[in-house]
Amino acid sequence: MHLFTCLVLLFIGLPAIELLCFVVIGREIGLLPTLAIIFGTGLLGAYLARSEGLRAWQQVQQTLAAGRNPSRQVLEGLAILVAGIALILPGFFTDLIGLCLLLAPTRRAAIALLLLAFPGLRPLAGAPAAAGGQSHPGPDFPPAPKASEQIIDVTPREVQDSKLNP
Repeated sequence: MHLFTCLVLLFIGLPAIELLCFVVIGREIGLLPTLAIIFGTGLLGAYLARSEGLRAWQQVQQTLAAGRNPSRQVLEGLAILVAGIALILPGFFTDLIGLCLLLAPTRRAAIALLLLAFPGLRPLAGAPAAAGGQSHPGPDFPPAPKASEQIIDVTPREVQDSKLNP
């Protein structure tokens, strides 16, 4: 899909869908309940995105500490960020998208679909991670060095060059 098509769908299609949802739901339940749902999902979305985002951040830190590739956790964290933004935006369709991205099984399915739609992202995530499995080092992803392998302890000593002092 071309970038222009994506932008048209995002900036014209999404508001049209939201407007249609507002009209249909507002006609069925009334104006005040519709507005209450919009504000309620915004507040709930902010809370859930914050708590899920903190959990995802902790998983990234744990994966890095274990010396494994955190690609799956980073993609899940980005999906949670998108979910939070979608829940904060007013609208029923974006709320549905946000709730789906906050639930782990649908979030993993959305990441797998994203990786199928954009094959250029595959090296970032790895095939097993996209399917919800554990990420493991392979030829594309060597294991991250452990902290003890990165530290070089050097004791300074004075060296004199014999060429400078004859």
